[in-house]
Parts: sequence; structure tokens; C-alpha cells
Amino acid sequence: MAPQISLFPLLLVFSACLTHAAKTSVPKDMHQDMYCIGCEMTMKVMDRALRNTAKDRLEDAVSQALGNVCKRDHFDISEYSQDTINTACQHIIKNYRTELKRELVSEYGREKRSSYLDLVQRVCMMLTDACHGVMHDDHDHDPLKDDARVRLDPETNDFVVVPGKNLKVARPVSQTREEL
Repeated sequence: MAPQISLFPLLLVFSACLTHAAKTSVPKDMHQDMYCIGCEMTMKVMDRALRNTAKDRLEDAVSQALGNVCKRDHFDISEYSQDTINTACQHIIKNYRTELKRELVSEYGREKRSSYLDLVQRVCMMLTDACHGVMHDDHDHDPLKDDARVRLDPETNDFVVVPGKNLKVARPVSQTREEL
């Protein structure tokens, strides 16, 4: 008698893979870089909405913020197209609402919160994968003319300070005794 192989476990794994792939995909006609920027801007707007919320009304405030965050005029703080950022925002909220709510309640419910940049890293790098493989180029950054900025290095998952006219970073060089 030949052993019977059940296709159910195989179909279950295949279905889970398709669901994950659909959930982490970039919106149609949007480049990965713009999806990442959209995620970052969405988290910035969420931070503005939630940073001063009392803990006793946090869950309601998070639900309300998730419902209102993707208003086009919230993204006038961006140098990029408000429509593009809004599309990314809607995609993120539609696909990750439950996970975002849990993450936001956890973040803003803490006694001592970290910078919203940590939230950006957790949401845009780990939860949504929106910034996976995206490098924010600094090749056009002129440290003598442009302000300093902080960027996320996806290789190390760490923040990097890019010096600018308002921030100078000392770069000591090693010297031998003879040079002194």
C-alpha cells in the first residue's frame, strides 16, 4: 500500500507565503524608496498626534489617529508629493492596522519613551519592511551648505549622523609620537 501524502499542510504553507508576500508588497506604481519615505512620514505624523496623549485615553487616541493619519494635508511637511506619501500611508494603514495599533499603544504607553526614530525603525524596517534595502543617499549632501541630518543605515540598522553646517563632527586622526 502506497503512503498517502496530505496536500493540506503544503497548501497551508503556500497560502501563508502568499499572504505574507501580499502584505509586504509595495503599492502598485510606487518605488521602494518612496514607500519607505511614506512610512517614515506616516510615523512622524503619528508621533505628532500621539506624543502628548494621556495614558488613560491612549487606546482611543491611537484608533482615532490611525483613522485620520492619511489625510493629504498632514504630509505638507514633506518635500515629496503629498499624493505619493498619502498612497504609501493608506497602504500601510490598510495592511498593518492591527499591528500598528499594538506597536503604538506599546510605544506611547511607556513611562520613558525613546525618540520617534526608534518607532520609525521598528515599523518601517521590521514590521512593514517598507525600508528594506533602501539607502538614503547622501551623495548630494553638502556639509558646508546643508543642515546636518540623521539617517538610518539599513545595513547596520543603526542611525548615522551626517554632519552639516549646523553640526560639525570631530574626526580625530591617529598620530604617532614623531608627528606630535
